Amino acid sequence: MEQPGDTAGDGAIAPGLMRGVKIAMAVMGVLILAGFAFIGFEIYHRATDPEYRAGLDERGRTVRPEAALREGGAYLLPAGAEIVAAVPVGNRLAVTVRHADGTQSLLFVHPGTDEIVEALRTQPARR
Repeated sequence: MEQPGDTAGDGAIAPGLMRGVKIAMAVMGVLILAGFAFIGFEIYHRATDPEYRAGLDERGRTVRPEAALREGGAYLLPAGAEIVAAVPVGNRLAVTVRHADGTQSLLFVHPGTDEIVEALRTQPARR
């Protein structure tokens, strides 16, 4: 069913309607290009900005935790500490260490670099 103003009478689309479609397509194309430009800028910015990397390092800072000290190629645990579990997580090894004071530490060990990241340390239960 034809609506008035939709066609030019011979089955062709009216010039006014076609102009609106062209404008809408042009606007959508510009928005798509702007989106890709923004994504490209963000990737470049994150790859080259040292402050952005510093912000990431704050969340998962590599530290030499007291839960495991390295000496002569081996990791030394403090007196009374024991490894409770070791589970592979992605490209790292998650190690749970129970300390003599009742606290537990979750350590992530990167096998390629041998760096240790202490993710968290619990407090003993209060009685």
